[in-house]
Amino acid sequence: MKTGLWRAGINTMMARAWRAAAMAIPQRAGMAIAGVWLVASMAAHAAQDAPEDVQRALRAAYPGTHIDSIQVSEIPGLYELRMGSNIAYSAAEGRYLLVGHIFDTRTGQDLTQARLPAASAANAARRIEWQSLPLDAAIRWGAPGPAKLAVFTDPDCPYCRKLRDILPGLKGVEIHEFLYPLAELHPQAIAKSRAVWCSPDRATALDKAMKDQRLPPPAKACDAGAIDRVIAFGKANNFYGTPTLVRGDGAVLAGYRPLEQLQAWIDAGSNKTHKAKTDD
Repeated sequence: MKTGLWRAGINTMMARAWRAAAMAIPQRAGMAIAGVWLVASMAAHAAQDAPEDVQRALRAAYPGTHIDSIQVSEIPGLYELRMGSNIAYSAAEGRYLLVGHIFDTRTGQDLTQARLPAASAANAARRIEWQSLPLDAAIRWGAPGPAKLAVFTDPDCPYCRKLRDILPGLKGVEIHEFLYPLAELHPQAIAKSRAVWCSPDRATALDKAMKDQRLPPPAKACDAGAIDRVIAFGKANNFYGTPTLVRGDGAVLAGYRPLEQLQAWIDAGSNKTHKAKTDD
């Protein structure tokens, strides 16, 4: 394996594995993420932390990735790595990485899926301080008010496009869109994001980019460093796919949701914020 890819972290390798399998495997959870399937015939077991020496070796092998936990998997010699709401598997020395689901062929159980609720629950409990967002790098529109929504989006992400179609239907929500191109999945996304950011009307330019309409190349004098700051923020906060949403109270939601569900989720956060201020 080339050193550059090794150092890039698991997220890069997961993205490449997803891209290779995207034609054969449907996407999950409305995100720009994918996987490869593995069939196993092993008995389920209680979660157990990997030995300390294995944990040290794997964390050293993937320095560009924040790994929440490393546990023994159902297959001897293979370890489960949990990163936010995502799960991957690695050999002890970190050379081989498996992205996908493990099935027990004797019982028909999807062993990875059984572990995902716990990972998702841990991810759902995350909070990000709204003021910590790189707000100067946002495309801001919508109704000014207490209800806020941050959207980390990729102009070439199908679910981001689907989400943007419904965003105007939200009521009383101030929207902050952050250009978060996933270059490993969408090689042209960075160039498109820069063209959007350097456009005089960024919201309209993003609309055009998501409809595959051609944008003029950015002027040489344009500073697109805002996109680099957004990418750095997303990686630091383990945003593994797009769209990733952050509401005003800091709650994080990964993936597309229909309009009614999204409105309800945003309103729930606004109600909590209002109640907290009232109690104070």
